[in-house]
Amino acid sequence: SYDKVLRSIDIMPTILDSFNIEQDKDFMELDGQSLVPITKGETFGRVAFAEVAPLSGASDNPSPDEPNIHAVKSDKWKLIFNRAFDKYEFYNLENDPGENQDLHGSGLEEEKEMNKLLNSYLEYRAIKKDL
Repeated sequence: SYDKVLRSIDIMPTILDSFNIEQDKDFMELDGQSLVPITKGETFGRVAFAEVAPLSGASDNPSPDEPNIHAVKSDKWKLIFNRAFDKYEFYNLENDPGENQDLHGSGLEEEKEMNKLLNSYLEYRAIKKDL
C-alpha cells in the first residue's frame, strides 16, 4: 500500500522508465513522473491538481465551456476553489479524510501555501490555453 499522491499522468513516464526508453525530445515534454522509484522503496511528496466542469443537471451552476471547480491536493492537505460561487474549502486529509471539517479561513500557513500553488497552476493553465 502507498498513501502518497499519485497521478494518472505518471503512467507514461513510468512505462518509459520501466523499459529504459528515453523520451523523444522532438515531442512535447511529459508532465508526469516515473513511479519506478516507489517500487524500489523510495518515497517522494508532491501535489496533484484537478479541475471539473459540472454538467447541466449535476450542479446549480454548470459550466459547459471550461472547468469552474479547481483543486490542489498534497499528501496531507486539499484546497478546493469553486469559481462559480467564489468559495474556498480547505481540508486536513490526515485528520479528516472524509472532508467534513472545512478549515478555510482559519489562518493556517498551509492554506496560504496551497493557495499559492493553486494560483500558480491556474496562471500556467491560462498561459498554456492561449498557446
